[in-house]
Amino acid sequence: MTPKKSRIKDIARLAGVSIGTVDRVLHERDGVAAKTREKVRQILKETNYSPDVMAQVLKSRKGYHLISLLPEPSKDNVFWEKHSAGINRAIEELDLFRVSLTQITFDMFNEEDFQRKSRNILSMKT
Repeated sequence: MTPKKSRIKDIARLAGVSIGTVDRVLHERDGVAAKTREKVRQILKETNYSPDVMAQVLKSRKGYHLISLLPEPSKDNVFWEKHSAGINRAIEELDLFRVSLTQITFDMFNEEDFQRKSRNILSMKT
């Protein structure tokens, strides 16, 4: 059985401080006494705390637009088809988190095509 993941609330309870204090320590903000800061850091380390990225994304209400640049698959080289399909499947699963995707392909035997499409991506406003 996998151990339960520590939350900021759990860290605060173990340290005997508020959730806001733990948040200030995590984000290295002022307003926390050195002794308290060290105590919270020690508990973070002992509990192997790591932030819940999905919770942060949901809370932020921010959308993310990803762009993939992959070689075009061909009948002689279908290797790249699976990458595109896998990325699409992952994006569908992340729909709740406001993640969208633009997939761009390039001719892997044409350096100019790769460079042109790379420049286009870098100039996109997303």
